[in-house]
Amino acid sequence: MVHLGGRRDDDPCVGSRAPAPGGDTGGSECQPAARVPARGPGRGDRAQARSASCGQAPAADARGGGSDAVGIAQRLAVAAPGAGVTSRMGGEAMGALVSPARINVLLVEDDLDVAAGFGDYLQSHGLSVDFAYSATQARARLREEAFDVLVLDVNLPGEDGISLCRDLKARQQIIQPVLFLTARGALDDKLKGFDAGAVDWLVKPVAPAELLARIRAIATHVAAGPRSTALCVGDYRLDESAGLLTHGGKRLQLHVSGVAILAQLMQAHPACVSRQQLIDRLWGDLPPHSDPLRAHVWQLRQALLSAFGTRPIATERGIGYRFEVGE
Repeated sequence: MVHLGGRRDDDPCVGSRAPAPGGDTGGSECQPAARVPARGPGRGDRAQARSASCGQAPAADARGGGSDAVGIAQRLAVAAPGAGVTSRMGGEAMGALVSPARINVLLVEDDLDVAAGFGDYLQSHGLSVDFAYSATQARARLREEAFDVLVLDVNLPGEDGISLCRDLKARQQIIQPVLFLTARGALDDKLKGFDAGAVDWLVKPVAPAELLARIRAIATHVAAGPRSTALCVGDYRLDESAGLLTHGGKRLQLHVSGVAILAQLMQAHPACVSRQQLIDRLWGDLPPHSDPLRAHVWQLRQALLSAFGTRPIATERGIGYRFEVGE
């Protein structure tokens, strides 16, 4: 868990951006303290000045050993197209045994100060927060880990947040609720966001307490909602909406890619599913340059073996994979 530093619960600065030197402050007298390494000459001085204007201590030097700022900066590094992103689970298998867990949030925000400020507040109130800097990195993180709520900015490098949301929902690559957190407040933008599949829209600057309350409300509503019809093969039962696989009285929480692979294999049982079918299911018209499918299947097999002691995914050499039971 990365802790991003202290912040007052009533801090009104989160979501604001520093005015240009000598520019109009727009009536705002304080900005969030910087939580990330300086990105250009003199940035550290400006960050400390903003920190002082909010009555806060300056952020720790990002060059210090074990700095929290270094950790968040590493997470916000842009992932190259097709490149894998290391999960913050430390390279563990694709799934993890279910346990009482805090709300797991993916915050997609290209402004490092804003991301750090909101992340600090949410983590200090018991949420688990991970970060992505762009649509490309968000896609990679969603393939690596399961999240309860996605918080998206609209203005992202490359693909914008609305297009990202629409594509992920259309391809059924995510089942998580999406909350837009953006400076854009025009009705037309909001309508496009909701049409793309979002469940909520917040306009920055916004009080961190309101963001926290909305995330909790969304997560609670989803948890209490109806479950979709499960896929069953033998004693295996896959709930796609919950991302949950049960077998022999045990449960395994799966990540998005694991759910997609198992759903395809279980739907086709006992037939074989080709590699190309799985690639189309996971990546659509944008297949990665490398061959991550093999790694995803390997991780899924390890997760199944660890949770259930079974190996239900069989390889059909030169063709693909099939789901087998009763061995």
